Amino acid sequence: MSDRALMFLKPEFTPEDRARYFPVIRHYLDAYGLSIEADCEVLAHDEKEALFDRVYSKLLKNARQPLSGKVIGGYAYLKTASGADEEQLFHEWISPQNPALRTGEDNYYLQKDDLRVVNPFCPYQRRLFIESQGSAHLFIISRNGARPWAEIKPLFQGAPTQTGGQGSGIRSHLSQCRWYTPTTNGLHLSASDHDALWETNEVMEFFMERRRNKHEERTHSYPARTF
Repeated sequence: MSDRALMFLKPEFTPEDRARYFPVIRHYLDAYGLSIEADCEVLAHDEKEALFDRVYSKLLKNARQPLSGKVIGGYAYLKTASGADEEQLFHEWISPQNPALRTGEDNYYLQKDDLRVVNPFCPYQRRLFIESQGSAHLFIISRNGARPWAEIKPLFQGAPTQTGGQGSGIRSHLSQCRWYTPTTNGLHLSASDHDALWETNEVMEFFMERRRNKHEERTHSYPARTF
């Protein structure tokens, strides 16, 4: 059980829209008894890569699974399917014509003929996350009360797919932005108490590694002494 969780604004969430919607995010934080303890922006491509690979490691592991029976990971599918393209696969995934299917936690799939392609969005989404000019803005947030994160998340964020006036949560606002899709939805929040503990630990390790790397860069940049 963790009273702290990870929230972050994803790189597709533009600076202009962050300025516009952050008061809305603040409103939802207050409404559900959540407070920001610390925050930091991550802009460098290599650091965004390390962050994505840490936070979404379970999704990536499933996306990289080899063909087994009628199931194949998105990365393996792109290597084996003739003419397959990661952007095309992503757009197939977010198409309203293709329902979002899942077989368990971090195990989503797109049905293509007789194959289940697992986490087909990962290759393109990862590249967008890393190569985008936008930052990932990380927040460690704490809760005031015993409501589990699994209950807070759907109320706070709302469903990925928002339908007309029936939308709810922050995504009912963000879904009006031109960059919004059910997958590139602008904001991440830990999905459960287990995820909250795991993700905050991963981010703390990420920052410790980041500090070590910066310290080594500064040390190596000093001119050598002559004795």
